[in-house]
Amino acid sequence: MGVYDIHTMLPSSSAIRLLTRFGPAVLAVLLAMVLRWPISLYADALPRDPNTALHMIIAADVAQTGDLLHLTRLDFPEALSIRVVAIPVVLLAALLGQVLSPVVAFNLAGTVWVAAQGFAMDRLGAAWGWSVAGRATAVTAAVVSPFALLALGNGQLENISVLPLCLVAWGVGRRHWATGVGLLLAAFCSPYQAIVAGILAISCALPKGWAAVRSTLLAAMLAAAPVVAYYGSQAAPENLQDDPVAALALQRTRPAPPMGVIGARVDGLVLPRAHENKQSLPSRPPLERLSAARYAPSWNDPGGLWPIEEVTVAGWLGVVALIGGLVGAWRRRRDPRVRGVALAALLCLVLAVGDRLRISEEIILPIPMPWAVADALGGPLAAMEATWRFLSGVTFLLAVGLGFGVQRVRFAAVLCVALLAETLLFAPGAWPVPASALRVSRLEPLLPPGPIAVWPGLPVVSTFRHALLSLALDRPVATFNGQPESQEVLDGYHPTVPEVDLQGRDVQAWLAAVQAAGVVAIVELTDVPSEYQLPMDTKPDAAFDSFRFYRLRH
Repeated sequence: MGVYDIHTMLPSSSAIRLLTRFGPAVLAVLLAMVLRWPISLYADALPRDPNTALHMIIAADVAQTGDLLHLTRLDFPEALSIRVVAIPVVLLAALLGQVLSPVVAFNLAGTVWVAAQGFAMDRLGAAWGWSVAGRATAVTAAVVSPFALLALGNGQLENISVLPLCLVAWGVGRRHWATGVGLLLAAFCSPYQAIVAGILAISCALPKGWAAVRSTLLAAMLAAAPVVAYYGSQAAPENLQDDPVAALALQRTRPAPPMGVIGARVDGLVLPRAHENKQSLPSRPPLERLSAARYAPSWNDPGGLWPIEEVTVAGWLGVVALIGGLVGAWRRRRDPRVRGVALAALLCLVLAVGDRLRISEEIILPIPMPWAVADALGGPLAAMEATWRFLSGVTFLLAVGLGFGVQRVRFAAVLCVALLAETLLFAPGAWPVPASALRVSRLEPLLPPGPIAVWPGLPVVSTFRHALLSLALDRPVATFNGQPESQEVLDGYHPTVPEVDLQGRDVQAWLAAVQAAGVVAIVELTDVPSEYQLPMDTKPDAAFDSFRFYRLRH
């Protein structure tokens, strides 16, 4: 038996430096892949939430036209005015879409964006003097928080805003350009995250004096100019009541409507509960989640039978993250950086509950909360009813508290495993990501080049199905907006402009118009009641399980 020198068995100083510098960043990439499993590996699969397909369509359209203000792939031949959220992800997907398919490009962009949140937290920790153990723990808390899992499960990448918040916190009082860029990025994620970033900027500036507050306000005003110009230019359905077809068509380019007032519940902050309006929803058991993670996405036709996962709401912060983050923040409570982030988190928490104090699903106290002022003022703020999204400011504090508080590598390893386990196995939301792969091999050979029409349209079936066919066939689709006979609504889709009356629209006039515009074929979804079937005099050219195909004669 040979004799070994103990020093040869230890990592070299250069290896330790590399691990210290790049280890947390590599961890962020691995965590992003786990969180977005299985689409992080099967990038050609499509998440089954109601939002991702539309974001993919928008990114594909931007890749082709470079226009963020109009969408040409739905409701052809009209170019719809749109209000895009999650713009950083959309632009990254559009760039990747120059060489990749729309589905692969957006899935890859989403994974990169999630990993970038951890990388930003790691760089913030390095700038603030955290240990490598603290940085690794903070990265884990930022990437795999229950808040992030819920956002991804709902297809709401716009709620993932750790990167902008890190820029804001790092730049206040020192590098004003970073504060401005962070505010701009947060606003182009979503208006909700713009408010969170603005609160964080002012809260971090207050402990540093009037000069820091003044420069932060200046950076905020400069960032607000392009944001107001962008969002202010977008049309809103309430301004289109004289054109109900345009009002309904515009809804397909907006985020899914909120399910009533969906503020955070106090009990939901500490208990893993998902809810929809006043009904609690059960979470998938941990063993069932682990079992589902073993399987690759299934292949499905992009027709009417495609399973759509329901959107849920939750406010659970995670037991490990909540206790560890608060303890770490309390120990460093005299640090002005911690005080600023903690003040912002407290304000975000107060706003997150909405206009009234919601203790639980059953107990809603008639105590007005600060967000009631927004409802009273009206305008765009009154329309922001999904106030649980402000909890991103609270999760940011918890990650910062863990970064400051954790010093030992072994303790960090235990915490990272616990944070990962509680999110993936117990947090309300969907993990692994419900996804299926598109199969169009039977339909694709029948289609000549050019746009197609899809029947029926809104509000009979949701726009998710039209977006699926546009993605699968990589072409624009024309859709009929209206209800020819019945007021019944399928797919759980309810228009946000209930007073519009779309009955009695002329189907034949629509067919003639889209044919004249260059539509080459019609795909009819067949799993709808007979009264919604397409009134065609000719037999279909082909029939499949969930749709029929008609070639238009030009």
